[in-house]
Amino acid sequence: MRGPFFNYKGVLIVSVAKITADDIRALIEEVRINKREDERIENENKRQENEQARQEAESEREAAESARAAAEAQRVLNENARQSAESSRASAESGRVSAESSRVSAENARAAAESARASAEANRVSAENARVSAESARAAAESSRVSAEALRVDAESARVSAEAARAQAEADREAAEAQRQQDTADAISAANDATSAANSAASNANSAASTALNAASNANSAADAANQAVASVQDAIEDAEDATSAANNAANNANNAASLANNAASNANDAADAANNLVQTSVHRGEYDPSTQYYKNNHVRYNGSTWRALQDVIGQAPTEGVYWTLVAQRGLDGEGSVQSVNGKLPDLSGNVILTATDVGAETPTGAQSKADTAEANAKAYTDQLESYVESTFARKLTFSKTIEFLNWSAGSPPYTNTVNVSGITSSDEPIIDVVMSGNLAVDELRLEDWSKVYRAVTSQDAIVFYAKDIIYENIPVQIMVVR
Repeated sequence: MRGPFFNYKGVLIVSVAKITADDIRALIEEVRINKREDERIENENKRQENEQARQEAESEREAAESARAAAEAQRVLNENARQSAESSRASAESGRVSAESSRVSAENARAAAESARASAEANRVSAENARVSAESARAAAESSRVSAEALRVDAESARVSAEAARAQAEADREAAEAQRQQDTADAISAANDATSAANSAASNANSAASTALNAASNANSAADAANQAVASVQDAIEDAEDATSAANNAANNANNAASLANNAASNANDAADAANNLVQTSVHRGEYDPSTQYYKNNHVRYNGSTWRALQDVIGQAPTEGVYWTLVAQRGLDGEGSVQSVNGKLPDLSGNVILTATDVGAETPTGAQSKADTAEANAKAYTDQLESYVESTFARKLTFSKTIEFLNWSAGSPPYTNTVNVSGITSSDEPIIDVVMSGNLAVDELRLEDWSKVYRAVTSQDAIVFYAKDIIYENIPVQIMVVR
């Protein structure tokens, strides 16, 4: 209690005592102090409440910031995952496009290889026909040579006989000449004796003259006989010389015929050697070996693909260039692979290894035993023969058909579809390929469906196609048969 006032439980009590100005001033001051204290306390309480609210708001802000940072980190992770997935998708798409391109290239290579096989088969048939013709020509030339040799032997025998006759006639002429000279000497001697007898015995002159005349007559007769013998010998010599000339002419003709026969035989042998070289070089030499000498047209297998030598080569691994060219590239197993060639199945790498016997070609030994088969006797002869063979034997048939997707069989694979092809036979081995439209989207679908077709079997006027999966589009194809 201060002065006449006192505070009791917050209530200001006024005393009944006397109130002074100091008391009032003191009361106002106390009231003012109490009010400020109450305001201070209230402000402090508000400040504490605000601080508490601030701390709670700061905690909530920190929690929200942590959540935002975590959400941002998750967003970054999600964005990285999205970019990685997009990169994987793009890579996978690129791989798919590359694989599709490889499949198309492999399919084109298979079609090209099949076309090359058909062309090689046609060339083999042509070469075989050429070999047979060359063999016939060689046999005919050999027969002509034997006949000419027989004529030459006969002519040589005639020449020897004529030469012997000429020598004998010459000997007879020399003997007749010696006899003539002897008869002439004898006649002269007799005439001299007669003259001496006439001179020595005049009395016997008439008789001696008569004797001399007789001797002269005899000498003339002997001389005439000698001259006739000489003429006969000359005729014999001329006949012998004529016979010798005829024999020499016959021998020359025989030698010319033999020379022509030998030239023909040589040409046939050269042609046979060339054909034999072609047969020996156009063979498959198996797996590539860098230490092996390969010759032009040799075939090898390297990394599952088939390569053909463009020239003689050793130690150069097969790559597309001046030494090697790719014949058939290894494809994906089960997609567009060749099922069989002439009844021979592929190996584990998808390759069909063919020998000359597998395709009906002549082996080197067989060709050698059949007089060294010929590719050509000469270029002009070869051109003529090839033209004859092409016009007489080779015939290429081409058919354009469509495999209708509505005609595929139902049920489970393999699915079949029979396409009527008038003129085809069960013995034909056609080359079949899909026909492109030029539109990328259409051709991709067409190639996808064509890759499902794995087999085609010919029969009379029809081809049965086999597919391993359902086909949804029509497939236009071109069919080529070489007979």
